[in-house]
Amino acid sequence: MEPQPIPETTRGHLSHRLSIANKLFKLISEETDIDNPMCDECSQEFVAALEKKIHDLKKEQALYDQFLKNNPETKVAKNDVELLKRRYDKAKELLIQMEAEREAIDLEFEKYEQELQELELQEQEYWRQLNSLEMEIQEHQDDLVSVNNQFELANSRLEVLSKTNVFNDTFRIWHDGPFGTINGLRLGRLPTRMVEWPEINAAIGQTALLLDTIAQRLNFTFSSYRIIPLGSFSKIEKLDGDLSVYELHGSSDFTGMLFWNRRFDLGLIAFLQCLKELGDYAESKDGRYKLPYKYILLTKDKQRSDRRLLHQVAVQPR
Repeated sequence: MEPQPIPETTRGHLSHRLSIANKLFKLISEETDIDNPMCDECSQEFVAALEKKIHDLKKEQALYDQFLKNNPETKVAKNDVELLKRRYDKAKELLIQMEAEREAIDLEFEKYEQELQELELQEQEYWRQLNSLEMEIQEHQDDLVSVNNQFELANSRLEVLSKTNVFNDTFRIWHDGPFGTINGLRLGRLPTRMVEWPEINAAIGQTALLLDTIAQRLNFTFSSYRIIPLGSFSKIEKLDGDLSVYELHGSSDFTGMLFWNRRFDLGLIAFLQCLKELGDYAESKDGRYKLPYKYILLTKDKQRSDRRLLHQVAVQPR
C-alpha cells in the first residue's frame, strides 16, 4: 500500500483552524503575561491558576460583602466594585475561552494522532513491499547469474566439441612400419611380413565404413558403386552394366584363392575408384583440400600365366 496524500480540502480546513488558533494565542498573550500557544499540561496549570484566582476573588468578594454587612457605615466606592466586577467577568470569559480552546486543541490532537498512526501503517506497508521487491530482484539476479554460468559452460563445451573431429576419434589412422593402420589394424601384407587375413579384412571393413560415412555426411553419391560396410565381410556393389557384388575381404584358403581372389581384386579396384571420386568432389568444393597422393588406376586385359587379369594401381605423391 502506497502512502496516501492528505486531501486539499483537509489541508484547507486545517490551515483555517491554525489561523484562528494563532489569533486566539495572540489575543491571550496580549491579555496575560504568558506566551501562547501552550502545551496541554501548561494550559491545565494555567486554568487551575485562574480557577484558584477566581476562587480567591470570590473569597475576597465574600469578605468585602461581610465587611460591608458588618460595617454599614463603611462606604465602598462604586467604581471599585464595578472594576472588580469587570475584572471578574473578564477572567471568567477568558477561562471559558481557554477551556473551549483546550477542547478544540484536544480534538485536533486526536485527529493528528490518528493521521500519524495511518502514516505509520502506510510506512510499514511501504517498507514491507520494498523488502519483498528487493528479495525478488535478488532472486532474479541469482537466476541470471546461474543462467549466465550455464551459458558459459555450454559455450565452453560447444567450443571443445566444435574442435573435436568425430572421424579422428572413431577411425584412428596411423602406420605400423610399412603398413597403414586403422584403429590399430594393419591394412596389407608383404612377402617378408605376413599379416593374417582376419586382421586385413577387419581393417578393410573399417576403411569401407569410413569412406561410406564421409560420403553420406557430404551427401555424395558414387557414380558406379555402392559400398556395403559389413565389418570383416564388407562388400561393394556395381550399379551400372552387369550388376555385380564384389567382396572386400580375402581368404588364405586354397579353394577361395582360386575363385575368390579375382572378385576381391575387382572389389579393391572399385573401392579405390570410389575413394578417387570422393577426393575429386572434395577438391572441387574446397580448393584448399588435396589428397596427399594421386591415384592412377591402370587396368590391363592381358592375362598372366595363372589366368588372372593384371591390375595395377599407381600412387604418386602430389
